[in-house]
Amino acid sequence: MGQVKSEKGTASTIATGIVSASNSITTAGTVTRDKTSYYTANTVGRKLIINEASIAQNIQSKISEFVKLIHGVANEFEVVDENISTMWQNNLSSSQNKGTTGLSSPYTNPSFVPQNNLFKE
Repeated sequence: MGQVKSEKGTASTIATGIVSASNSITTAGTVTRDKTSYYTANTVGRKLIINEASIAQNIQSKISEFVKLIHGVANEFEVVDENISTMWQNNLSSSQNKGTTGLSSPYTNPSFVPQNNLFKE
């Protein structure tokens, strides 16, 4: 069986890259309104330009929230991963409850009979 390995650093690196990219949304530059030209599309364009800065800030804020969630999930994963590793090591060192694999099992059920019709060959 292959080794299972978690790398919190990978998630952190990716999340940091996402934050850096999201910062460029609000620092890309500002749009200025044309107050002298009057074209049919100017009225609509003027309204959109006014809202552009707040929309960009809202997008950047949501991305930052998302990245915080990534970091939170990565931290929780580390805790769960460590707990599973500890449980696994404790079970491997125990000589009781050896299953057919030879590995320790915290669960035993002497009356268990597999239902072979549930498995495809």
